[in-house]
Amino acid sequence: MSHVVEVEISGLNGRSKPIHFELQRDVNVFFGPNGGGKTSLLKIIHSAMSNDTGIIERTKFGSAKVVIHSVLYRKDVTLKVEKIESRNVGGLESVRAEASSPRMAREYASRYLSDPDIVLRDPALMSWSDSLSKEEGRGVTRWAHEYLPTNRTATLAQGPIAPSRGLSAETRMDLMFAEKLQSLWRVRYGHIMKSVGDIQNEGLRYILLEVLAPNALPQRRRAQQLGTMDGVLAFDRMLSFLKRQVPYARRALGSPSDFAARFEKDEQLRSLVLRIENIERQIDGATKPITELSSLLNRLFTGGKKVGIDGPNIVVTSLSGEHIGLENLSSGEKNVLLILLAALDAGESSLIIDEPEISLHIDWQRDLINHIRAINPHCQIIVATHSPEIMANVEDDRIFKV
Repeated sequence: MSHVVEVEISGLNGRSKPIHFELQRDVNVFFGPNGGGKTSLLKIIHSAMSNDTGIIERTKFGSAKVVIHSVLYRKDVTLKVEKIESRNVGGLESVRAEASSPRMAREYASRYLSDPDIVLRDPALMSWSDSLSKEEGRGVTRWAHEYLPTNRTATLAQGPIAPSRGLSAETRMDLMFAEKLQSLWRVRYGHIMKSVGDIQNEGLRYILLEVLAPNALPQRRRAQQLGTMDGVLAFDRMLSFLKRQVPYARRALGSPSDFAARFEKDEQLRSLVLRIENIERQIDGATKPITELSSLLNRLFTGGKKVGIDGPNIVVTSLSGEHIGLENLSSGEKNVLLILLAALDAGESSLIIDEPEISLHIDWQRDLINHIRAINPHCQIIVATHSPEIMANVEDDRIFKV
């Protein structure tokens, strides 16, 4: 988990003065005119967090510093890069390097003038350095984050397109995009279900100890479990838990009234139910992204179609229940769905979006930041935009002019 603390860039898009921003942990909006460098700024942040200078080979800047807070290392890590632009002037006999420092120019010259036939563009000449020690930095190749460029729908649909008679290239791209979108959700759903399984397994371990060896649990821990709970609520929580494991759970528990009577008299049963209540709360927390996404989609898609979550699948239907398919969503609907899934994937790290307003209705633009925060209140949002609607509900100290 990581997020951006600070950005400093010299020569961005030919600027004479460096830019410097200290970012907020929650929301950051960069705005400005076309050509001001917003996209370049996001690319540089993405390049630093990806540890990939290929992303910024064609970006105009002199040097950059990106400070990232790492939860793993519990400290801020400074990443720096200096830009080198190389070009072949007058054939192989004449090679000139433009570097941001004399040292880098000398390094370039010593590397290439001895062998002018070598490929001029060498990524090793431009790389991100960091402030980690050798021991800390060993194995660090990427800082967790999600990045959505302006061409995000086309990028997501990249890959081999299977030949299909009667389908245009555009239709096949729509189908591929839909499949990739489904794949993103299936991966996220799989992670959620794994968390649920881990919670259940840990809970079952304690339940077995409670039944088979109650004295093995510390008395303080058992005492903390005992409390007051309505017998009917206890029945509902026990039934909810057991239904995931036992198909005939209701028959095994008996009637709600009989169970409530047992619950009032049996201290061990009360302890078990309260243990299960704790497990159910953890499961509710783990599955909250599913419920939040479902609720948000129900509120957003109020036209002639419904978009919902059915386990590992995103389902699109008409109001009458007819299957429509993700590929038939509008560009704005696809875009907002992709943004929400990326927000889930970001976890507690940074979500970086270039022009999130693309294809979105003004109402969706106005509420987009709030929707992202609702689906994932823990991520850091970094966006570049031209839209005043995107900034409508953002505080002034979280808006940066580029």
